[in-house]
Amino acid sequence: MHNIRILHPTNGTYVYGHVPEKKAKGLVIPPGPVLLKRGRDTAFGGFGACHIWGRHERELRQRGCTDAADIPKFVASIVCAGSQIHCEFEEIARLKVTVVRERLGSVVLQYNEHAETPHYSVVTAFANPRHFGSYVGQIRSTL
Repeated sequence: MHNIRILHPTNGTYVYGHVPEKKAKGLVIPPGPVLLKRGRDTAFGGFGACHIWGRHERELRQRGCTDAADIPKFVASIVCAGSQIHCEFEEIARLKVTVVRERLGSVVLQYNEHAETPHYSVVTAFANPRHFGSYVGQIRSTL
């Protein structure tokens, strides 16, 4: 149930954007589509829309999100063509990158290479645009 993909609010697909391949510091950040899943929120962490609302409801309400149904719109406003991608290279073993859109917020992605179709899954999102690590590129359009 927690791996159910959530449709993008405007493009009618499950893809929110694409992370391009990037070679940096002797490592390869693999390419892949960005997907938002229903997810789950637990005492020890979590991922996806449930985790985002469970951990960041207060700050998201200040940004106009009235309930969890607004999470896809919020994520889509950040993960869009031209948004900056940052990587903490010490996190590369787990293949995590952060997408930042100035004034809107940040989305943390984790690469899932074991899926039927490898992709980046949204771990969390928050209203504060925090830069984690070095700039490595930009999100590409879903089209």
